[in-house]
Amino acid sequence: MATIDHSTYFWAPVGGSWSGEIRRLTSYNHASEKYYGWNVAPLVIFGVCTQGSGYYTGYNGGSFGLWKRWYGTGCGKSGSSRVPWNNVLAYPTFMAKSMVVYAGVPGHFR
Repeated sequence: MATIDHSTYFWAPVGGSWSGEIRRLTSYNHASEKYYGWNVAPLVIFGVCTQGSGYYTGYNGGSFGLWKRWYGTGCGKSGSSRVPWNNVLAYPTFMAKSMVVYAGVPGHFR
């Protein structure tokens, strides 16, 4: 049986701004946490800072409910982090930002 690669590629743009939301093509559910692992492409000398979406139950302003939130998942050339997921059926989303203003950085997350 072939192994399925659930990773998605990202591009951290030139200029130091966040990439747009990058959505994984497969949904994720039935877990209290979501694992994000990421790395920049081989031979890239610059790093990125990353964020992954997660979900929490609690207050947002004056309203109580289930909320999507961005969580920092690290900076550098690779990393991993777990974020709250709250048993939500949703598509994981991810953002990256180049750590240098004058260079974009490619990579992927899972």
